[in-house]
Amino acid sequence: MSSRHIRDTTLGRVSQDSGQVFLDEMQVTADEFKAMKKLNITACGTSWHAGLAGKFMIETLARVPVEVDYASEWHTAIPSWAPTQSPC
Repeated sequence: MSSRHIRDTTLGRVSQDSGQVFLDEMQVTADEFKAMKKLNITACGTSWHAGLAGKFMIETLARVPVEVDYASEWHTAIPSWAPTQSPC
């Protein structure tokens, strides 16, 4: 993956100048992000491929494990989080 591909993928979400990430519509605080031990991305079609790109970037930059699942199969999958953890 070239730097151009990464820049194009993150355009509008990551400041090219400061590296600040913008995910305002998710309504998750910086402290909540820091507390995350694992992320699950569910998607279909093209968004599934975007999820794979996100997985690569999150695991590489934040060192947080990520699973990407097809949304159509996720509701029948055995959850990978412990019963005391929230899926969200």
